Amino acid sequence: MKAKSVMNIALANDEYYFAGLWSTVISLLAATPDASSLRIHVIDTGISDASWERLSDAVAKHPAPPELVRKIFPREKLEGLDIPGPRSPLVYARLFLPELLDCDRVLYLDSDLLVFKNVLDLEGIDLSGYACAAVINEDAGTLDFDLSEKEYTSLRLDPKSKYFNAGLLYMNLEYWRENDYTEKCLDFLRSHQFRLADQSALNVVMNGEILPLEWQWNRLVNRLTPDEITSPDSIIHYTSHKPWLLKSDAPAVLLWRKFTQDTKFTIQSPRKKQDIYTRYLLFNLLRTVGYGVLAIWNAFLKRGDTAAGYSYAFSYWLEYFANREIRLREFNLAAMKIQSIRYGPTWLLEDD
Repeated sequence: MKAKSVMNIALANDEYYFAGLWSTVISLLAATPDASSLRIHVIDTGISDASWERLSDAVAKHPAPPELVRKIFPREKLEGLDIPGPRSPLVYARLFLPELLDCDRVLYLDSDLLVFKNVLDLEGIDLSGYACAAVINEDAGTLDFDLSEKEYTSLRLDPKSKYFNAGLLYMNLEYWRENDYTEKCLDFLRSHQFRLADQSALNVVMNGEILPLEWQWNRLVNRLTPDEITSPDSIIHYTSHKPWLLKSDAPAVLLWRKFTQDTKFTIQSPRKKQDIYTRYLLFNLLRTVGYGVLAIWNAFLKRGDTAAGYSYAFSYWLEYFANREIRLREFNLAAMKIQSIRYGPTWLLEDD
């Protein structure tokens, strides 16, 4: 009898991010009818035993539960690396997955995702000749978004080459090991300027060796329409502000809180509050005007590509500002709809 294939999943987490880990894992299982086909590795960089027991109990309630593995991150791997900035091991843990896991492929997930797609659909992807598969960054999809002109010139890289978001990586660990990519990424971080920690390193070291995935596998939360939020069919990535730390009237934050509350997870009231319609009104107006001025200035200096970039930004924010009242009505309707729908899985309610 042929053994059942298993898809390896990896997340890295500490206690500070536990609310995010909880919702990412539970939504992953809710979107995977045959979750027994998953082996979930949690790289533990500081999770309390009580929190781990709570997650384990919840996972075990799934009708076809996966294998859940807790692996303590060996902090000594970061000793002597001399990486600048106050970085938690959580930030760099994914770089060490080829060493920490005994498998050839793994799907790495950040712990600020809500999963509304069956990840088993990724198993058919051919990663031959690729370090990993990932989604091109929606906010800015070229390398010059991250690296300065000095950096990409010194590295002899095309500034307009594809730039990927590292929140979801379908990793070819065998290929990583063969090419010593963990050490190459660490070398980059030691010797170069960067903005986004190991995401910068991954995009430089593996330039041209990342297979693009469709956007639905890693949708940035700020790019979602109200319809996409109320009827999600993608993996939603909560970049920037984390929804468990923010009290906001943004529908995407309401979706995260509604899903999490549906799982019987108690969310403490965040200290930080945010009204998405008034907090940046003046700032958005000034930004729109500023981009327009920069477009004109760079056109005067005959910097065509730079002028075109600022012109695009000006057009985007002008439309964004002009449509704020329409967007407000749409988001209010979305907020009401979210409250009327159950998003969390029913199998967590079996004890009720």
